[in-house]
Amino acid sequence: MSSAALAKKRRANLSAVQEVPSSPATTPAAAAPQSRAGGMSLPQILNVIEKRILSLEKAVEDNREASLSTDVSEPIDINAQLRPIIDEYDARFEMLATQINELKDTLMKLQSFTMDVNKTLFEERNLRASVSENTQTEEAIVPITETPTEEQVLEYIPEVVTEPPTFSTPEE
Repeated sequence: MSSAALAKKRRANLSAVQEVPSSPATTPAAAAPQSRAGGMSLPQILNVIEKRILSLEKAVEDNREASLSTDVSEPIDINAQLRPIIDEYDARFEMLATQINELKDTLMKLQSFTMDVNKTLFEERNLRASVSENTQTEEAIVPITETPTEEQVLEYIPEVVTEPPTFSTPEE
C-alpha cells in the first residue's frame, strides 16, 4: 500500500473512534478500535489479562490451602517412617563415640607407659654414667709411675680370637 492509502485508513479509523464515543448507548469496550491484537481492543485485552491473573491467584491460593492441609497430616507419617532411621543413626553415633573414647584411653595409657620406660632408661643411663665416672676417677688416681703387670694389661684387653681365618677358594 502506498503512504497516501495508509494515511486515509488512519483517518478513517480516527473518525470511527470519534463517532463511537458520541453515542451514549455504547460501552467503553466497544468504543475501542477493533484493529489491535487480532481484533481485540485495549480494554478487552486488559479484561483477559485480569481474568488470567485472577485465575492464577485462585490456583495459588488453592495450592497453598492444600499444602497446609497435607503438611499438618504428613509430619506424623514422616516421623513414624523416619524414627527407625534416626534411632539407627543415634546408635551408630553412640558406638563411634564409645570407640573413640576407648581409643583415647588406650593412647593415653600407651603414652604414659612410654614415658615411664623412657624415664627408667634415662635413670639407668645416668646411673651407669656416674658409675663409669667413679671408676675413671679411681683409675685416674692410680699413679702413672707404676708399671702395670701383664695380668692387669690382659684384664683390660678384650679377648682376641687366636685361630687363623680360613679362606675358601673356588674349585675349578
